[in-house]
Amino acid sequence: MTEEEFNRQMLFVDTLYGKNSDYAIGYKRALRRRYHRIFYGTDLEYIQQLIMMGRSTEMGRGHRDGLAGREPIPNDARLYADLPE
Repeated sequence: MTEEEFNRQMLFVDTLYGKNSDYAIGYKRALRRRYHRIFYGTDLEYIQQLIMMGRSTEMGRGHRDGLAGREPIPNDARLYADLPE
């Protein structure tokens, strides 16, 4: 992941979901972890974040998308993402 991709995705998730949404918080934490790798937080801090995110479905979904490096998808688009063409 390049710095340009990282910055673009960080801005994009805020635009789609707002800075304080559970999805955006989970997404940005995981994207930072993906981009900075081991240099972003300790393993203990990361595990504590994962435990906290387990309480929120949206935060967990955002985390999975960010860690995988997927671009955030608007909520309404997710409703139709798995439908056959």
